[in-house]
Amino acid sequence: MERIINYRWFLTLSVILIITISGCSQENGEATDELINNLVKYDTDDAYTSWEDQEAISIHLDGKEVIAEENDSVLVSQNQINIYTSGTYVIDGTLEDGQIVVDAEDSGTVRLILNGVSLQSSTSAPIYIKQAEKTVISLEEDTQNTLTDATEYVYADEETDEPEATIFSKDDLTINGSGTLKINGNYNDGITSRDALKIIGGTINITSIDDGIVGRDLFAMKKASITIDAKGDGVKSSNDEDESKGNIILENGELNIKAGGDGIQAEKSVYGIDGKYSIISGGGSPEEIEGTTTDFDRMGEIPNGENPPENMPQMPSNTDRSDLPEGDFPSNGGGDSPQASSQNKDETEDTESTKGIKANEEIHILNGSFTIDSFDDALHSNKNLVISDGDLFLSTGGDDAIHADGDVQIENGTIDVKKSYEGLEGLNITITGGDIHIHAEDDGG
Repeated sequence: MERIINYRWFLTLSVILIITISGCSQENGEATDELINNLVKYDTDDAYTSWEDQEAISIHLDGKEVIAEENDSVLVSQNQINIYTSGTYVIDGTLEDGQIVVDAEDSGTVRLILNGVSLQSSTSAPIYIKQAEKTVISLEEDTQNTLTDATEYVYADEETDEPEATIFSKDDLTINGSGTLKINGNYNDGITSRDALKIIGGTINITSIDDGIVGRDLFAMKKASITIDAKGDGVKSSNDEDESKGNIILENGELNIKAGGDGIQAEKSVYGIDGKYSIISGGGSPEEIEGTTTDFDRMGEIPNGENPPENMPQMPSNTDRSDLPEGDFPSNGGGDSPQASSQNKDETEDTESTKGIKANEEIHILNGSFTIDSFDDALHSNKNLVISDGDLFLSTGGDDAIHADGDVQIENGTIDVKKSYEGLEGLNITITGGDIHIHAEDDGG
């Protein structure tokens, strides 16, 4: 118990030291908003618009055959619907075995209106966007749409490995509208875009053998309700080649994830701006973890009325530890240092990652509600982690509730760590506000 009390003293002194600079948080928030605007841009055609007054091409799925208007834009061959030009295509009906392939040879946006569609394929992906400057899938209001892919894909040759998701796009993809879309991913992923993927409307339910949603360059969501049940990761952005890509932007809406791997994983950064998010990863945390309870209700308050010793060293957040001899790294409550913890994590990199939200660069929670029940860390950043506001309810079974290899900064919000091995872990932990409750088996931080 004394080890945790000493940590409380250190934390309280850190709070006193940085309180004078807390006014900078507003400027940081404005800078972050500007950064997000640079990360995701919404074009005019991203938003849903009525198609009834447009020159739209009708495609009707009639059980075992396809009825389409005769023109140069659409070619139907053995229930494979090939779309060759940009424009608006309204699709309705049921097709027992077939595929839509977008292979647009011109510039412009291909818009697919799903107006009550049930489409499955016994050999591949029901929707394969092979080439297009951009594709928009609109879920028509008051419609139910279902896409089901094959359990095994048939490719042209052994070198071909695409498509590999129920909806697969090699270019930018946007999903909008107010209808419902059910995805049955029997082969691999539910929805994959090799470029940017934006979901800005609709109710989407995904079940997948591997990952639920993959936006390689970007995943952004707003005004949508998404539910994912994935054996792999729930949502991820995986571009590790371009420094400006591989980000996840959670602007608003509702996202419910049950994942065998990570709930949300970004090669670069994750930004939670607003919305409601519920994540269960790796089967969730064990039912019971016995531990100690730590409360940080008010800035600068010493728990239980205790006062720090007069000779307690002050440790500002910018302290340089690089020249400390080995073994003298100041401990976070007696547990392993972040470097040691990171090394332990690296040694088990080959095991499946089961974190709630994971980013190779930064996690920034600006607001919103996050309920995370994870087998491993609930929030994990390989660099820095910032919580500006919001409500976080975190449970984790085998490790930290909040972990950063770099700095952890908490400016405001409510953080309720219901279960954890360690509550907070970071190279520097800076708290300038908020209501924090931690239940940990080992240390609060």
